[in-house]
Amino acid sequence: MPDTEQIEVAAIRERGWRDVTESADPAYRVLLASVRSRGVLDPVVVRAVPDGGYQLVSGARRLQAARELGRATVPAVVRELGPAEAVVAGAWPALARSGVSDEEAERVRGQLVSAGLTEDDADLLTGSLPRAGAGVELTGRAAAAEKRAPAWAWGRRGSRRR
Repeated sequence: MPDTEQIEVAAIRERGWRDVTESADPAYRVLLASVRSRGVLDPVVVRAVPDGGYQLVSGARRLQAARELGRATVPAVVRELGPAEAVVAGAWPALARSGVSDEEAERVRGQLVSAGLTEDDADLLTGSLPRAGAGVELTGRAAAAEKRAPAWAWGRRGSRRR
């Protein structure tokens, strides 16, 4: 495991393209309770930036919880990554897992282009991310207009009960 060090929360900059997690989100509330009772257990991943400090690569929800709770430091792994690598290698698994809004996808695309990717490559990468939000499943497809009947409504042989 890479070396972990304690880094001041104030020295870590946000990525700038991911929306803040809603405090009412049940999963975030569980994370917040965990950080309150035990601190941040899994290190965030950051990269050093030329003008000093660090930029967050992975662990936005953990960093947000630490900030909300007034923690002075968090455990962090400092990796040497370029701007495009920081987005693609560092945060892509979380983006693919949680999905992005159209606005987040556009901000990610802008950062990828700013980091030197071609417009086509940035479009291809951000187009591969699942969309999240009202009326969208995590697959990125529009949600079905009509929901399937719940499991209890189906009989033993798969035919719907009437």
